[in-house]
Amino acid sequence: MMATLPRSILVADEDDQSRNRLTSALRNEGFTAFGARSGAEAVEVVRNRGVGISILDTNLNDLTGIETFRLITSLYDGVEAIFLSRERSKDTLVRLLDAGVYTVLNKPPRLDVLLRAVHELAGRFGWDDATNK
Repeated sequence: MMATLPRSILVADEDDQSRNRLTSALRNEGFTAFGARSGAEAVEVVRNRGVGISILDTNLNDLTGIETFRLITSLYDGVEAIFLSRERSKDTLVRLLDAGVYTVLNKPPRLDVLLRAVHELAGRFGWDDATNK
């Protein structure tokens, strides 16, 4: 089932600079990446284009990252999520991991750490050489 997920990545972050930095890095790695400024926009991207991996800020301006992730997975079962969070409390981490996210990274993330996580997920999906080729 996971292999049938769209071979693209969503980056949802209301910070334009952060979102653009991450989508650019993903595209440089050969991935198809879409940006969204809000939870609602993220859901629309998924509805219109589909994604296999979502990278979500925990604090979007309209929905929480978890709410956004739940809406996304209601559209595509099996979508994986990498969350970006400035808050590293145990409660926050437990809530995110209970929601089924793959991992939680500090915001802003180190690009090498984020790209390693994305490549690991892409490998799970069987994306050829972890790219869209």
